Amino acid sequence: MKAQGRIFSLDSHKGAVDLLLTAIVQGVDVSTPSLHADRVRALRDDVTASTMDRLRARFSPEQLEHLVGDVLADSYESANFDIEVEHRGGRGEHGADLLVSLTDPVGLIHKIAVQVKMFEKELAGVRGLDQLAEAREWYGTVNGLLVTTAETVSEDVNRRHRELTDEGMNIKIITRADLLQHMVRFLGEGESGIASDA
Repeated sequence: MKAQGRIFSLDSHKGAVDLLLTAIVQGVDVSTPSLHADRVRALRDDVTASTMDRLRARFSPEQLEHLVGDVLADSYESANFDIEVEHRGGRGEHGADLLVSLTDPVGLIHKIAVQVKMFEKELAGVRGLDQLAEAREWYGTVNGLLVTTAETVSEDVNRRHRELTDEGMNIKIITRADLLQHMVRFLGEGESGIASDA
């Protein structure tokens, strides 16, 4: 691999070239460099961690409920839905931190019970889902959102989610990545305001 000309010499890159040739021989796809993708992933992880640190520092769990209400209001308003978000969290919430009423384009009203849970890595308990089941009984909601700052949910949560789906409930679980994406995309886009029962 010794090149005679100075301009075309690869001698200083011998180690990298040898690694590249070995990877090709072993069948590794070397067509796309991973350095950029690695930097993008690292940046995304840094932004997520920083955002979560600031969210925890600036919002109590109850304040997070209001923030989620603002994000929901702004997202539905941007889709031209008439929306009312009522804060119900605390004593006597009957399973709904937020109660969302949407009026669709033909005038039908849809109610959605929302539970907001502030967790770190994994949402392990099924209490939030059980609360949504309680909201179904109390408010007549068949639609529910379980919104959490957790990165993932446990198998117990997934199992309970499937059970409630089999019982006719339509529940969406929104974890950290989707929550942050919705916050960036919609927060401040509408004229949100949450009605409170307090």
